[in-house]
Amino acid sequence: MKWNAGAEVGNGLIEHEVVRVFVSDLSPDLDLYVRPNSMEVKSVKWISISEVKVEMKLYPQKFTEWFKIYMKQHSENIFHKVL
Repeated sequence: MKWNAGAEVGNGLIEHEVVRVFVSDLSPDLDLYVRPNSMEVKSVKWISISEVKVEMKLYPQKFTEWFKIYMKQHSENIFHKVL
């Protein structure tokens, strides 16, 4: 899936992003390691979608504004259900 998004980020600036989402069902016993660009990604955590929903409510400051927007506007397309 691919989306183009834009948002005002202050001082009259607008940030545009092209977002690609890849979804896969993985075995829980799979030891998968990812190595994201540390300039772009602060941390990675493997949790279920239901756990994401709970953490977003309890700790919204842990999630970027972009992530919150994608989950709110596109979760049905990504995960075939609305959070």
